[in-house]
Amino acid sequence: MPRDLILLYDEAQDISRENAAVVAGFFNAGNIRAIVFFGTEYQKSHFPLPLRNLMAKNTIQLSDLNDTQALKLIKSRVDNLISDQAIKELNFLSDGNPRRLLELCEQACYLFIHKEGDKISIAEAEKMAKELKPKRSGVYDLTALHKLEN
Repeated sequence: MPRDLILLYDEAQDISRENAAVVAGFFNAGNIRAIVFFGTEYQKSHFPLPLRNLMAKNTIQLSDLNDTQALKLIKSRVDNLISDQAIKELNFLSDGNPRRLLELCEQACYLFIHKEGDKISIAEAEKMAKELKPKRSGVYDLTALHKLEN
């Protein structure tokens, strides 16, 4: 087994206790030199105590996107396809998480190609918001979006 690896673990908020224990085992055995967890949040109880203790000293929390940052991010990718108000609504839905905002905007663009008009309106974004159901803490189930009327 290789040694001194660096593990990048994305979506760490979804890590199970079992997977955390496996990661900790590889870390304790020296196979993994450093671990970088990325996620929106994490359940401390899912991590074995030695790993939890290491994380406590080395956790960096990034700030949420504000509306100005969200507008800049989305406008740089889709220009004026989605209205400013709709982007702000989608940013609210995403809890300021850039990845979630991009996913929601992708769904909004999908809706756009199936509708008349030149922008996604605030009313359409609000309608999308009502259809979104949290699958688990902080993660939205986007499967209902195809049911929205144009």
